Amino acid sequence: MKKLKTKNLKESEFIRYIENNPVVSKALCEEYGISTETIAYALYVHSNNFFLKNNYVQDDIHYDIVKDNLIIMKPTLRQSYRRTRQVDYNGYIFLSGIKEYQDYCILLTLCCYHWIADVFTVYNHSEQSQFIIAVTNDLLKRSVDHFSAEHENVINCFNILKEKFPSYKKN
Repeated sequence: MKKLKTKNLKESEFIRYIENNPVVSKALCEEYGISTETIAYALYVHSNNFFLKNNYVQDDIHYDIVKDNLIIMKPTLRQSYRRTRQVDYNGYIFLSGIKEYQDYCILLTLCCYHWIADVFTVYNHSEQSQFIIAVTNDLLKRSVDHFSAEHENVINCFNILKEKFPSYKKN
């Protein structure tokens, strides 16, 4: 499996990168009247929320930017995740079978986008909720399309897992 060429960013660089690069469709921004700064901050906050709520993170998250301005989120994983490569999602644990770290991070990124869209579907109470759902679904679709050729095992794993993921529930 060939290693992806990436540009590693820390959190503040990640927000600036999204503000200054076409990570999100301009048509979506115009349709909802939302700035790229708002998108960058929302994506940062909600992706962190995914990794914190599902207990993945030991320290911080780095973001790799790959071709076509797609993102791979790389959390500093707790020891158990480094060993098992499991996927925790809304209180349930799924074994992924993914061995390579970069592939595992791609899988977690896809799961993160799916989770964000799920959460905002449950809490759908404003136009901003619709926008976040549209943005994460767009990023998810573009990521699946991009990674399907060279990381087919990751996409297959994600497609199996997403059918099993329990929907987010309000507390």
